[in-house]
Amino acid sequence: MKTYTYINYDVFDIAVRKMRPIVYMDGDVFCCLSGLDAETGVFGCGSTPEDAIDDWRSALLVQLNVIRRGGNVTAVVGEELSSGTRIKSAEVQAFYDEFYSRMATLG
Repeated sequence: MKTYTYINYDVFDIAVRKMRPIVYMDGDVFCCLSGLDAETGVFGCGSTPEDAIDDWRSALLVQLNVIRRGGNVTAVVGEELSSGTRIKSAEVQAFYDEFYSRMATLG
């Protein structure tokens, strides 16, 4: 049984703030998900909500690398983006532009 966890997105980085993945506990593991499910969305897990979000970030970076090589943004982040319920197209592009810019400064 999944138990959803409240997350204060404002204390996290831009990726978490913009994507607002859901965090829930499944058994004794915290899960973090953007998209419809773990297979088609961006998914992470860990022993704490923060660990799950960190793992989600790693999965997001993998997916962003797919996108950079010509993958489909909507397919990667799931139905939330294609329906426009969370982020509109221009916001998605602005997010990726800022995200890549910040990642480049990390070396």
